[in-house]
Amino acid sequence: MELVHRTGPVFDDIQDRTTLRNSQPALWVKYGMEQSLNAGLALSACVRMALTKLTGPTIPEGLPVRILEVLERSRINPVTRGQVRTQVRIWSGP
Repeated sequence: MELVHRTGPVFDDIQDRTTLRNSQPALWVKYGMEQSLNAGLALSACVRMALTKLTGPTIPEGLPVRILEVLERSRINPVTRGQVRTQVRIWSGP
C-alpha cells in the first residue's frame, strides 16, 4: 500500500506544478520532470510486480488481479477526473 500511496503525488505534483511536498522540494523540482516521470512509472510498476508475487495457500485465486483492479480504478476515477478539472481551469483561465 505504501508504494501505491507514493506513486500518486509524483504525478500530481508535476500536473499541478507543486514545488513543495512535505516542506521539501517536489521530486520534479529536485530531479527534473523526466526523471520524476520515470520514478512514478517505476513505482507504479513495482506495485504490479508485488501483486504478481502475492500467492500462497491462504490467498484466494484471482485476488491479486482484483486488488489491482481496485487500485487502478481508484486512480482513474477521483484522481484523474480531478486532474482533468484542474487542467481545464488552468488552460481556460479564471
